[in-house]
Amino acid sequence: LEFERLRDQHADAADELRAAHKQAASREEFLCTLEVDAKQAQARNEAQQRRLEDLTSDNSKLRIENTRLRSEAAGGRMEAFEKEILAEELRGAKDAVAGMEQQLQRLHAENAALRDGN
Repeated sequence: LEFERLRDQHADAADELRAAHKQAASREEFLCTLEVDAKQAQARNEAQQRRLEDLTSDNSKLRIENTRLRSEAAGGRMEAFEKEILAEELRGAKDAVAGMEQQLQRLHAENAALRDGN
């Protein structure tokens, strides 16, 4: 009777040991899966970080180009404005020349009339 009890305890202990080994193997497999998942997540994070760095660099380049283009556009507008001002000044100078030529012709006419009258 004692022998049967010990044999049953031994069998139960062996079953518990097999269950514990099976549970440990299952946990080890789960840990390996988690490790693989963690490595994959890390690789994705690193790829996303590189992509973010590339996008940040591209954004910086685009901002610089945008600033350059705005400056060129402003320069073009300023150049057009300067040309308009110069054209207005030129028209004013031409009008002044025409007025002076008319005045000079009147003075020549007066001078000639005074000579003829003397």
